[in-house]
Order: sequence, then structure tokens, then C-alpha cells
Amino acid sequence: LTNPQHADHLLSVFRFSASRSDLSRFLASPQNRQNNGCLVPGDSTDMAVLQQNLNMFANDSQKLNELKKNYRLLCYDIGQIQKLLSGFTHDREKLEALRLLYPYCSEPANYPALSRILSNEESRTQFSIFLSKQQQ
Repeated sequence: LTNPQHADHLLSVFRFSASRSDLSRFLASPQNRQNNGCLVPGDSTDMAVLQQNLNMFANDSQKLNELKKNYRLLCYDIGQIQKLLSGFTHDREKLEALRLLYPYCSEPANYPALSRILSNEESRTQFSIFLSKQQQ
């Protein structure tokens, strides 16, 4: 939900009051808004499969497209994200991937540490701006 003012409209779509109350609790929880409720990262087997799928591609744009198809299936810890993005060469794709993966990180408080995988200062600045917007 990108605009909290639309929550009432979203709630009206649900027929059962239990569903409406569950959604209300979910929307009210700051933790859920930050990281989709991801508390436990994916297991090593799932991560190995995703990493292997990314490594099949030669360039960053292909790897990013593959990541976009599958990233919502798992939650990630900082180490897993760092490992996934180690296969990317360019900051542009790394930064876009970092933006995609943020809501699926099981440890969002440690997410700023991932700025070290970006090679230039401009990318790090864009990453910091992104993170500051997520905290609002």
C-alpha cells in the first residue's frame, strides 16, 4: 500500500470482518510495512538455486530480470543479499536489486551496511536517500 489514505477503500473490498481486521492489524504494524513480515531468511538450498539461476546469465541486465521474476519467493538476510549481488558488475543493477530486496530483508536495521557493495559514491548516496525514504 503506497498511499495509506487508500486503506479504507482496500478494507471495503473484503467481505468478512475477520479479513478486514487482519488487514487492519497488518497495515498498522510498522514492522510489516518495512519488511513484508520477513523474520526468517530463506534456507541455503533455496538461495543456492536462486544464485545458480542468476549465474546462468552473462550480463547484469539479464541477471536483474531473472531476479525480478523470483525475488518475492524468499526472505533474505544481509549476507544472502550480499552474496546474490556479488555476481553483478555494475552499480546501476546492484542499486535496483537493493531497492527490490529491501522489503524482503529479515534484518532491515542492518540494510545500510550493504552500501559497501556499491563501488562509487554517487550510488552510495542514492542508496542512502532510498533508505531514508523507507524509514519515513
